[in-house]
Amino acid sequence: MAVRDVAVGQDGAIIISTESGSVWNRIRRPMSKVSRGRGEKEFKFARVGTLTRVVAVRANSAGAYAAIRNDVESKAIEVEKSTLEDDLIHSIPLGEVADSLVGQRGNMVHSSHTEDDFEVPNEYCVRRPSDASWKALFEDLPPASDSCDIALVGREGIRLYAHRAILVCRSTSFRDFLETPSSTKFKISTADDMLEVSFEYGVVAIAQLLHYLYTDRIMALPEDGENHKSERLEMIVQLQSLATIFGLNQLADVLGSSSYIMLTPQPTLRKNLKALQGLSTSVAEPDAILCLADREVRCHSFILAARCPFFKAMLDSAGMGGGWLASRRRVALEEGTNEFRVQLKHLSYHTMSLALEHIYCDAEAEVFDSVQKCDVDEFLESVIEVLAVANELLLDRLKDVCQSILTGFGRVIVVFWLTAVTLRNVATVLEEADTYAAEQLKNACLDYCALNAEALLENRQVVFSSTLTVGS
Repeated sequence: MAVRDVAVGQDGAIIISTESGSVWNRIRRPMSKVSRGRGEKEFKFARVGTLTRVVAVRANSAGAYAAIRNDVESKAIEVEKSTLEDDLIHSIPLGEVADSLVGQRGNMVHSSHTEDDFEVPNEYCVRRPSDASWKALFEDLPPASDSCDIALVGREGIRLYAHRAILVCRSTSFRDFLETPSSTKFKISTADDMLEVSFEYGVVAIAQLLHYLYTDRIMALPEDGENHKSERLEMIVQLQSLATIFGLNQLADVLGSSSYIMLTPQPTLRKNLKALQGLSTSVAEPDAILCLADREVRCHSFILAARCPFFKAMLDSAGMGGGWLASRRRVALEEGTNEFRVQLKHLSYHTMSLALEHIYCDAEAEVFDSVQKCDVDEFLESVIEVLAVANELLLDRLKDVCQSILTGFGRVIVVFWLTAVTLRNVATVLEEADTYAAEQLKNACLDYCALNAEALLENRQVVFSSTLTVGS
């Protein structure tokens, strides 16, 4: 065998590593064999079990040994791109306008303006004549969905529907107004059992305000040089006034540069949405109660439906024969409340709260920052529980996040200073990946097992209860 590294310890003890990655140490032969006089050497080398892929060995004078193992580097898990902003904007009729916007930013530049002169944070442009009035974009919006509970009305009388919870969590000024309605900062009324907020501004500026509240971005509207110069300038002035009224400092700060250059506002959407569940129910008004195994959690059904395909199918009143929960909604309204219950008794609050954090604010790996466990095995078990919930609720992006954590072969988990998946638990993780259809994690585990087949077979650690896993 070819020796790669050697170390000498106490009393001349020797430990070596070979090119194949195994470790051997020198031990003394039994005296009975040495005394036979057959020429046997006094010492021999015996292999140290369970050690493979070792690249170096060390020893000290106290008799301790160490082996440095070169573990397998797993392929990075591809996490789906975030869709939080798109999911939210498509929960209101204004999302139809966003759907009609196509192309790239450069297609919007016309006349004497170059791409360097015109910077917008969105990558949309409109598929209609660029010299048309912007107001025409918002004249034929589809009707409001059942989840919309507030309308912003401009001077033209066009109603832009939205959700009160979004306005409340994004604007402290509007939240304070609802808590103290005696204020005259906003002009409100009620029409068709819906709260209306009226403004003396154009519909274009109000639409831009709504788009920012839902996406942290400003819509890039079609432009034809001088034809839209005055309209654009008016829109920016009005939008800046609206941002001041609603207390949106990040938006107001980027609107004063000039009429043709707008910087990207500092994103605050995720931070505001994370705080939404903790706001007072008198202003945020959650309408869905998730009945879990150990407690009940109040949520906003429009966010659940916009962000989670499982809840979308359950809450969609236009499909599935009128919606699975249509009867529960009617019963709740007859009882004088808009809250309805969803039974999820098989899920714990600890696990579901992590999934809800992802649903509300698109949290990635940081969703596990609050998870405190005694050791790495308990932590991995918690991640697998979230993976199971993500699979059940069809949250593919959260599944990818869980898989990216579980494929940390050889990577240190800072909380425990231990590697995530090792030879000892890779078989268990592989079975869980197969159970919850985590294909990327499953393929990574199979690659890991293939590269460590010798050690796994030697230690009798490849024991699968699922024939499907072995067959794949």
